[in-house]
Amino acid sequence: MNFEELGRKVRKFSRDTMEEVQKMNEVRQLNGRINEEQKKIQSLYAEIGKKLYEQYKEEALAGFEAEIHAISDKFIRIAELKEQIRNVKGVVLCPCCNMEVSATERFCSNCGNKMPEVFEIVDEEEAAKAVTVESTDVTQTVEETAEDTAEEAAEAVEAVKEKTEEAVEAVKEKTEAAAEAVEEKAETVAEAVEETAEDAVEAVKEKAEDIAEAVTEKAEDIAEAVTEKAEEAAEAVKEKTEAAAEAVEEKAETVAEAVAEPAEDATEK
Repeated sequence: MNFEELGRKVRKFSRDTMEEVQKMNEVRQLNGRINEEQKKIQSLYAEIGKKLYEQYKEEALAGFEAEIHAISDKFIRIAELKEQIRNVKGVVLCPCCNMEVSATERFCSNCGNKMPEVFEIVDEEEAAKAVTVESTDVTQTVEETAEDTAEEAAEAVEAVKEKTEEAVEAVKEKTEAAAEAVEEKAETVAEAVEETAEDAVEAVKEKAEDIAEAVTEKAEDIAEAVTEKAEEAAEAVKEKTEAAAEAVEEKAETVAEAVAEPAEDATEK
């Protein structure tokens, strides 16, 4: 594996990592949108149920009798508990403005309306029980109080719903912030890995170039030394060849002279 191929693989790994992080982020955002739509559906369901109850609370709709009666029972129970709280606090509700007024007050401190008189009804079954009786119309006061209690219960339900939505939104924001932090960290790690890999590839490449250069220089030195030795050997062979040629030439001349003298003597005779 050469260095260019190693670099390509490292860069491909970095790109793949970034793509996976982007996919995760996109899926997270889409899931967030799905959760928002589901919350809207739940809110619509609750609104439909509230409207259904308000419309059919007097005469339950067929198929929803148990649920409507259960809600009505809960409202009654809430009203009873609130009445117990008022008894503990020693207050009563003004039939005109529905504000809490001390049981000893004759007039409402908020609207000035005359408060109902309180007297004891003693009989065999309920001795020593105080009952608040409005001097004009007791039935109307009870109905108004029940309606006010129902409105307060609905407001309480709405407040709880808003608090729940706020808590869900806060959790969602923290989740998104954590996901963004993870994404940024992954991108930083991927960039660091890519930079480190590129640095490692560059360092290995430089080291290989240094080694190749050293090998080249060594080969050149060896080649130069071999060339010098070959030139010296060739020069020595040349010198020896020339010396041998001179010796042969001298020997040939001597032989020629030796042959020439007897020939000349023979000619003279």
